[in-house]
Amino acid sequence: MRSFRLLTLIVLGLVATAAAAQWNDELAARITALRGSDPKVAARAAYWIARHPAGAESAIPDLQRWLADDTAIPRYDIYEEMEGSCGDFCAPVTPSEEAAHALAKIGGRAFDVLLDSVAKHASPVARRNSAWALGTTRNSRAVPALIGALADQQAEVRTQAAWALGALRDDRAVEPLMKSVRDSDPQVRSQAAWALGALRNNRAVTALAEAVVGSDDHASAQAAWALGAIRDAQAVDALGRALAAGGEPTRHQAAWALGAIRDSRAVPALTAALRDSDGKVRDQAAWALGAIRNAQAVGGLVEALKDNDAKVRSQAAWALGAIRNNDAVTGLVAALKDGDAQVRSQAAWALGAIGDARAYDALEAALNDGDEHVRKQAEWALSSVSEQHARQLKRMI
Repeated sequence: MRSFRLLTLIVLGLVATAAAAQWNDELAARITALRGSDPKVAARAAYWIARHPAGAESAIPDLQRWLADDTAIPRYDIYEEMEGSCGDFCAPVTPSEEAAHALAKIGGRAFDVLLDSVAKHASPVARRNSAWALGTTRNSRAVPALIGALADQQAEVRTQAAWALGALRDDRAVEPLMKSVRDSDPQVRSQAAWALGALRNNRAVTALAEAVVGSDDHASAQAAWALGAIRDAQAVDALGRALAAGGEPTRHQAAWALGAIRDSRAVPALTAALRDSDGKVRDQAAWALGAIRNAQAVGGLVEALKDNDAKVRSQAAWALGAIRNNDAVTGLVAALKDGDAQVRSQAAWALGAIGDARAYDALEAALNDGDEHVRKQAEWALSSVSEQHARQLKRMI
């Protein structure tokens, strides 16, 4: 038995030695490829190293020399598992991106190379992709260098640094990102707003509230999202103004944010938004009113049950069920005859959630609806109405 165990250990050792030798040969082949001049071959080699980073420190200098190469290469030419799977819909990759990714995966000395590159490399391509790679590491040692990169002369570098700081989620970045929300470049402003939302620190509310009513609609929409992510009631007034006067993306995002914050002061602005010219905004406003669950919204939501957009009508029915106010019953009973099955189904659910016995006959008639989902929802709603009505009778006795 002892001899068998010894033999097993010897065999396992030989297998491990052979595997290590094969890996070393593979790594040496990739380093040789990196030392060539073909961008596609180099990008493939960097991609392999990123997937096998342990012990790949010897590749660091050769990866570093490709950080400035922005040659566009079809993704399926690099990622073997995607061969032929995505055609023209695959965004291209570059040797710079693959090299930066590999350095991030290797870590250790390679991490320091990225820190040096984002601060000092002559190529904005290298600085941009180094910033991106640092954001993927989740290593907070990158924060000071990335904060410095927010002042880079190139907007593409500042944009990527803002993203990376949001990905790292370190509160040291809050004030620098608040300044970047006022950057001269719209992409930087937008990415900085996203990053502040990712950090979820209410120190950023004032800067984001200013940005949400700005003239740049994309950045304003991103600022609205960020305010909703932070969920601080200080933002309600600014979001209400954006909901009334912003572009469509900003109005849509402001409605969502107000619903996420769930402050009843937003009800008048959201109720007014139920008459917005854009159906997506009306739909989001109805959702937000349901999320806030304030009875002041019932009248506007009942009117929204007559909207010309079925999605808005369905969302209004859901919101009324979420609020659970008996004043909605008449409107919801009428919605059981809506031409859209989803609206009828949502109205049946809402009536069951409210539990008012006045809906019983209409729900019983809905058991014969031509749509299976409506029938099932009506069946549940009837049981809910009956149960709640029975509890009310017990309390009266």
